Amino acid sequence: GAGGSTSVSLEYKLPRSRSDCTKPFLKVPESPPHPACASTAAEPRFALVLYSMLSLKHHFQVAWDMDKNYKASLFVDPAVVYVHFVKFLMIPSGGATRFDTFIHTATPSKQVRDRLAQLYQPLGSN
Repeated sequence: GAGGSTSVSLEYKLPRSRSDCTKPFLKVPESPPHPACASTAAEPRFALVLYSMLSLKHHFQVAWDMDKNYKASLFVDPAVVYVHFVKFLMIPSGGATRFDTFIHTATPSKQVRDRLAQLYQPLGSN
């Protein structure tokens, strides 16, 4: 009614076997196949989403103004975290080539944002 809300329920079924991939409940026009139906289903892909702002070194303060461009030296080194991601997440999961990385950062430093892009090679970033 007027001012009320409408609830929509969607049912999403996972295929039990490759033969299920041809059933209509998995067919969505102009959509890629479900990952379990893709020819590369045996080789999983992962999405790594990095969102937020890099931490500042302990005695600095900056405004959250993206029009500002602070020196990279005010922020922690993103390479340290990247090494840990590679060692403890990417390598055990089959390597960095299996990861699609997306970055959305509020870090007000072009140098830092460029360094993140250089390290992670994102598909998308701001």
